[in-house]
Amino acid sequence: MNDKKQSSNELIEQPSYYSILPANVRYDNRLNDGERVIFAEITAFSNKYGYCTASDEYFASLYGHNELTILNRINHLRKLGYLKITYKYINNVLQRQIAPVLYESERGNYE
Repeated sequence: MNDKKQSSNELIEQPSYYSILPANVRYDNRLNDGERVIFAEITAFSNKYGYCTASDEYFASLYGHNELTILNRINHLRKLGYLKITYKYINNVLQRQIAPVLYESERGNYE
């Protein structure tokens, strides 16, 4: 395999063999099944660092949807408080970090 290609693929790690789909996400009638699957996939990628850096393009190719559909699903999950998205520069490259919010705090905020 080409070394350059291999090094660029290191940015996208394989998800773990399990994902988390908490009850508040499973039973939220505002979510569709595709949004629940994306949430679970993000938790699988988040096991190592607490966040996922997979691109919309990656999820689109994985599930056979276009990138806009994936972006809309992620944004809906964020608006409902199930995802926290931050952007950071890592080695002069802007990286999106998507962190699942797994539980509700005493103040009613999800963390």
